[in-house]
Amino acid sequence: MVHDIEVETARRIFLTGKVPLGPGAIRRQDPLEQAARPKQSPAPFCHAISKEVRVQLREAYRIFVEAYRQASAQLRAGDRKARFPEGCFPPALPFRPRRRSAVQSRRSKLRAS
Repeated sequence: MVHDIEVETARRIFLTGKVPLGPGAIRRQDPLEQAARPKQSPAPFCHAISKEVRVQLREAYRIFVEAYRQASAQLRAGDRKARFPEGCFPPALPFRPRRRSAVQSRRSKLRAS
């Protein structure tokens, strides 16, 4: 196995002309220094085993977001029983303080007992 790796590495060096840095050059590098030419490609949507799986994941996410947006719109319209997709966090309801009279009547009931 080691021999196969050495042969493959020698072939790659011969074809590309690129020589590995070596241990000394690696140790001389500053670990906190940024790359001179960082990659400019965007991050992938997700990591998947194949393009087919990636397409399926993207479609499933699209359906999830659509269901979330519909439920969120229902909630904003006042439907407190709006069903959100499983595994999500519904948005917080707006804060509405109790009416003062309801709070006072509850306190008076507690005092009377």
